[in-house]
Amino acid sequence: MPSPARVCDHVLGGKDDYEADRRAAEHAMRVFPEGRDLAWANRRFMRRAVTHCARHVAQIVDLGTGIPTPPDVGAVARRVRPDAVVAASATTRSCSPTTGAAPSTSWRATCAIRPRPYPPSTARWSGRGRRRRSP
Repeated sequence: MPSPARVCDHVLGGKDDYEADRRAAEHAMRVFPEGRDLAWANRRFMRRAVTHCARHVAQIVDLGTGIPTPPDVGAVARRVRPDAVVAASATTRSCSPTTGAAPSTSWRATCAIRPRPYPPSTARWSGRGRRRRSP
């Protein structure tokens, strides 16, 4: 089963993907050829945003980390601030920096927040249409 994070990793030239991810990426690029350019534009934005943030703060939270395709948030932050600490959160275990993908050396001082899925029985819909956990 292809993973969006691994498909994006493949599009960006990463190494942490499977055959199903490569097939999905190739199909997506046939249907939407601009997808590769958008993935790279997203990557350039991440670099600019993290560079700006690292000039002002030493601790960064990377939500929805995905596959840490180099340069990842930690590597970009440490170019500006060598003592930067990044807390990385992925939505699936296959994308967690501590499992699955082989992270870059920038993860040495990074903590990974493991996903904790809640079974449907512990979630309910709020009045505003968002799901929330039961107390």
